[in-house]
Amino acid sequence: MGLRLRTKAPILRLVGNEVSVCDECSDVVKELIYALVQLVPMGKVTTYKDIAELVGVNARVVGRVLSANKEPIAIPCHRVVRSDGSLGGYTLGGKKMCVQFKMSILRLEGVEVHNGRVPREYIVSLRNFLVKYAN
Repeated sequence: MGLRLRTKAPILRLVGNEVSVCDECSDVVKELIYALVQLVPMGKVTTYKDIAELVGVNARVVGRVLSANKEPIAIPCHRVVRSDGSLGGYTLGGKKMCVQFKMSILRLEGVEVHNGRVPREYIVSLRNFLVKYAN
């Protein structure tokens, strides 16, 4: 169960070492990713992988889409971390920010960060969240 993107068009385009979402489905993928990120409650985080599995794309695509987020208040992309709990990157308004900025926002929201990682108890599975509230 969960959200799955069903399309015959290729979702990913690989040019050199860069992975990007193909134009035909980029808006659908972006909107799904943004909608899922908005479900992450304050004081919790989810992972790029968790979102990627729900949408049906690579976790790098999730990171790429979130790095282009122009509404960081409405779409709290700082609540998405790597599967191992490490923070990953953070971009604000098209400018790469230092990871300490992301860490500061998470701590303000009540998420603990130890040695650059979020403990497991703060990581939520959006799949479980969707199943719980779909019933």
